[in-house]
Amino acid sequence: MRSDDDLREEIAQLLRRRPGWTLQAVPTPGAPHVWCFGSGSAAELSVTTDNGSIDLYVVNMDENVTLGTTGQLVAWLKTHKAEALQNPREGVIDRLKRRKFFRWD
Repeated sequence: MRSDDDLREEIAQLLRRRPGWTLQAVPTPGAPHVWCFGSGSAAELSVTTDNGSIDLYVVNMDENVTLGTTGQLVAWLKTHKAEALQNPREGVIDRLKRRKFFRWD
């Protein structure tokens, strides 16, 4: 079984820089951060880890989905919320690698 820290890192690698996803800090000490998907301040989905599994909360259905791997998370998102898997935005390091840092798009 994977640790929550390992799963959190896999989720971060999957979701960071994807449009619509933000990492929200939880004010409760010791509570894990939560990845939220949505527009503006309205979250449609939230993703966190608990006891070696991935907990996905679907806001409009008030439904919790428990998944075992990031592969299962990707499959669920492809089926139910494909727009949540848009290509990640290019970061500074990516632009430097492609020599586009000083180009304006």
